[in-house]
Amino acid sequence: MWEKELVDILEEERKLLELILERECEKREKLLSRSIESLPDINLQEDEIFKELDRYEFIRNELTKRISKKLNLDGEVNLSRIIEFASNRDHLIALRDRIISIISNIREVSFENRILIESSMSVSMAVLEKMISCKTFQENYNSRGQKEITSVDINTYSTIL
Repeated sequence: MWEKELVDILEEERKLLELILERECEKREKLLSRSIESLPDINLQEDEIFKELDRYEFIRNELTKRISKKLNLDGEVNLSRIIEFASNRDHLIALRDRIISIISNIREVSFENRILIESSMSVSMAVLEKMISCKTFQENYNSRGQKEITSVDINTYSTIL
């Protein structure tokens, strides 16, 4: 009985984690294509998924406590320890391993996204600093040695404009 309940909870967690991975990959694509307008919406979607994931994690932890009492297990009880007593052990192990793999992928893509964001911010800051420090006029001297001040087209100094 508890084995099926545990599988159901883990399946829901797996589905939610896969949705988070999809959102992180979607963010990466948006960052790479520099079409970042939809990033706030993606973040809101992720927040909702995380809320649902927290709910299932709480349910799983409560179930783990109940199972550990039923099996008279002492000390720290985790999923791996409980799986050893399950009749559907192989299925639970495969499910646990899949969840671990998805979490690893989420971490990897999330790290890549952070690097992309930080790199983009660094480039933007460098361009802004260049623009702020850039003169909008240029001093030249004519053939008689007199100073001539001419305007400089700021567009030649920036890839933003």
